[in-house]
Amino acid sequence: MPRRTTIATAIFVWAVLGPPSGAQELGPEQNFGPDGRLYSKDQDDHFLLSRQSYATEDSAGYEGQIRIKKNYPGGGYELQTFRYLARCGAVDGDTMIKTLALDDQDRELASVRVDPKRRPGPGLKNAYNLFWAACHGQFRKFK
Repeated sequence: MPRRTTIATAIFVWAVLGPPSGAQELGPEQNFGPDGRLYSKDQDDHFLLSRQSYATEDSAGYEGQIRIKKNYPGGGYELQTFRYLARCGAVDGDTMIKTLALDDQDRELASVRVDPKRRPGPGLKNAYNLFWAACHGQFRKFK
């Protein structure tokens, strides 16, 4: 039976031996179709469009795009697309979700530290659900 290397093991090896060639390694991109896959729902609908794994010498995770269907009271909606960065594992233990504007500036719109051993606090459900969908393939963990 093949042995699977976990993110933590890979990070430890890279921290001790250094990263593989290049500063950042990217894996293949995974797309969830033109409409994406629902990862969180409140008054708005949150969809994961894509994810691509990355690994550096101090962290590993995923980056990609999300779409939010912003529903307006009384009808109507607006689609908003963003980039995200999910830091799933790190030498310093700091896991997080960052949301970025879809522009050339990579403007950071939000950053949320995620403690995978705890439930999300008030107002953090969508960020935690994105973390679990991107990092672990678990959609709508917190309803």
